[in-house]
Amino acid sequence: MNDQDANQTEDAYGTFCGPIDQNSARAISGMIGISTTRKFKHVHILFQSSGGSVGDGIFIHNILKSSPIRVTVYNSGTVASAGVVAYLGAETRKVSRVGTFMIHRCVAHVNPACSASRLEAAAKSLLIDDRRTWETLSKVTTLDAATWANLRDDEAWFTAEDAVKNGIATEIGEFCPPKGVELVNIF
Repeated sequence: MNDQDANQTEDAYGTFCGPIDQNSARAISGMIGISTTRKFKHVHILFQSSGGSVGDGIFIHNILKSSPIRVTVYNSGTVASAGVVAYLGAETRKVSRVGTFMIHRCVAHVNPACSASRLEAAAKSLLIDDRRTWETLSKVTTLDAATWANLRDDEAWFTAEDAVKNGIATEIGEFCPPKGVELVNIF
């Protein structure tokens, strides 16, 4: 064993703060890939997002869920919307005592001058995304269908305690990388 191997930790640490989109999906999957290649056994990700694309959130969810190494995500601020979908992919999900979560039904911003066929396509896409979001939430959390149905035009906010109670987070805990460890910014 050389000096570099002796200094190698079994855990990788990263921070992600941003929208859920193709760039973040690529960056997070890259972090998992590099960590696997470097033979880390556990990846810790501090995760902050106000949401974004449902499809990219589901992609990140699936990357975290199927990771060949253990992944723990931490919410030390707010994880919202498609960010919650992504966050739920990790088996271990920690939230700071001051962390919050927000979920809502899917929305679309359409051009007021668009055609009827484009409005129909947007409505169909929203229904598909709503169904995919609910299926992802219902597999991991203890939220019931009535809660989801009652959201309609509202948002549901969860404190750390509420999130653990409803299965969004698995436990209350803080992101505390060991002193001197490399902390990678995922972007």
